[in-house]
Amino acid sequence: MESSHISHLASLVDVEQNGYLLDVKPDEQECEAGGESGNSAASESDVRERRRKRKLSESSDADERIILQNLRALISNDRDVIFWHWNACLTILHLANTIGSAVVGWVTRVSNLEVDIWADLPNWNGTNPRADLVHLGSYTPGRWIWLFSFVSMVSHAYACTHFSSYMRHVHEGVMVRRWVEYAISSSWMLVLILNLFGIGDLVTIIALAVGNVMIMYSGLIIEWQIQRKEQALTTWIVNALNSLVPWTLIFIVLGMNRPPWFAYAAAINYFVNYILFAVVSVVHIHYSKMHRKDKDAQKLLNRRVEFGYMFLSAFAKTSLAWLVIGGLLRP
Repeated sequence: MESSHISHLASLVDVEQNGYLLDVKPDEQECEAGGESGNSAASESDVRERRRKRKLSESSDADERIILQNLRALISNDRDVIFWHWNACLTILHLANTIGSAVVGWVTRVSNLEVDIWADLPNWNGTNPRADLVHLGSYTPGRWIWLFSFVSMVSHAYACTHFSSYMRHVHEGVMVRRWVEYAISSSWMLVLILNLFGIGDLVTIIALAVGNVMIMYSGLIIEWQIQRKEQALTTWIVNALNSLVPWTLIFIVLGMNRPPWFAYAAAINYFVNYILFAVVSVVHIHYSKMHRKDKDAQKLLNRRVEFGYMFLSAFAKTSLAWLVIGGLLRP
């Protein structure tokens, strides 16, 4: 594609454009031609005309060079445009999920399910502390399912409107925006799952949500370590061990009571996606070691990792939202 355009544009240098030939003679030949005419006035006029033609040809040459530069830039950025298309499509997808889940959550019987929030507060009675179970209130999780889709929509829309900086971060392999979005959206997804299993202790919810934020931050640290060619596998192992904490609690609750089927389905769905995110991260670490001296191969790897994260994020949020809504709407 580039060679055909360049050949076509190069051929224009030897043809007539705007009524003038682009291949003109230099000033010395113009003066000699003027001297041979025998008419000094006509010679000067002829020289001025030739100079004007040459300026036009130089201007045309500059235009051709600009076109060639833009053509090369377009070809080099052609594979980057697909990232803009993906982010635009995911923005529309999460917008539809946001509107749909919000409407369903507020106007249907999804809003009938309420979860009590409580806390064990210490009560010092004499010398022995006693924990008092305090009811702090209740809320309806079904009305707030739209929140994590909304956060993802804003994140992808930001990538579309700041595309040049977004692609720079993709090629560098460090995507701060992604991990900030994950810290917010995945923490809220975790809270919803905990509530569906009947876990309403405020201290437990806050502790697990903050722990999830730290797990996302560790993912960002791993990308920094990969970029700096540092050892990232140890961080990944510690991060994986930290990820077991909320799931251990969820599986304990699974064995102690029998929540509805959609709660099991939501937990399994989220757990599988959690593992797949970890797989993408460890693949990133492994192949980055192989491409430490090859910048082009590292950029290609970073692009594929970004695609993997985008697909998993869209699938996890969309499936979880409508799985929970469908379960809450069951007869």
